[in-house]
Amino acid sequence: MALSKHLAGAAALVVGTAVALAGVAAPAQADREPAQADRESAQAERETRADKESARADRKPARADRQRIPGSAFGLAAQGPLAIKPLPAVESNGTPVSKSLLPPTDNGLINVSALTVSADRRNAAARATGVSALQQQITANAISAKCVGDKGVTNLANAKVAGREIDSSPAPNTTIPINIAPYGEGSVTFNKQQRLPDGRLSVTGMAVELPLPEGKKQTLDVSSVTCDERKKRKIREDHDDSSTRGKKVEDVSTAVEEERVVPEAPVPAPVDAELPVTG
Repeated sequence: MALSKHLAGAAALVVGTAVALAGVAAPAQADREPAQADRESAQAERETRADKESARADRKPARADRQRIPGSAFGLAAQGPLAIKPLPAVESNGTPVSKSLLPPTDNGLINVSALTVSADRRNAAARATGVSALQQQITANAISAKCVGDKGVTNLANAKVAGREIDSSPAPNTTIPINIAPYGEGSVTFNKQQRLPDGRLSVTGMAVELPLPEGKKQTLDVSSVTCDERKKRKIREDHDDSSTRGKKVEDVSTAVEEERVVPEAPVPAPVDAELPVTG
């Protein structure tokens, strides 16, 4: 009987111990579940961050494709029976670059005393001095073109077409017809401006186009520059950045400094000229 009591007491002790251990194990299990959830949340956050970084990496080439193309310029070029590759020619890689040249004067189409060109990330300029073309039917002490972003101008010094004086700051695409015997009517365009397919602005100080037999033509470009459009930042109050709060942000909108474009072109008037025929 006493043995039975002892056995019953031992069994009760075992059951009590098991209940106590179960009570301890339950909170431990409960503690592990939030920890597991925290680990899973951290893993999900890492994966999300990796996905965002991968997406940014994928977008970088597209962003590079949208980068501004630096400026370029050349002093003289011709296409047709008389072909002259652009010279001197410069194209900036983002840093300033310039060239000067004393070109040969025996091509029979144009004589130029000197050519100077320059370009950088946002600007380009070209200047030709001592210009005489088409047997002196076109003359100028200087023809210069300049562009800044998407703005451009041409300046002329004592320019004449068959004796007719040309405004020193011609409006964009000021075109003067000129009759070249025996071929017919050609044209001289000052401050020729055109938008290229890639969005850049091209400005040519003087562009000559002459008719030739069989529908062909001879072209001549003097002082030509190309610039890319740059974004405008307006003057504003910045309330987000504490370093600039309450301060004016500089306006860097495109502009051509110290130069003016005449708003309206003069009415074109035909000019008769004779060009000796060779060959």
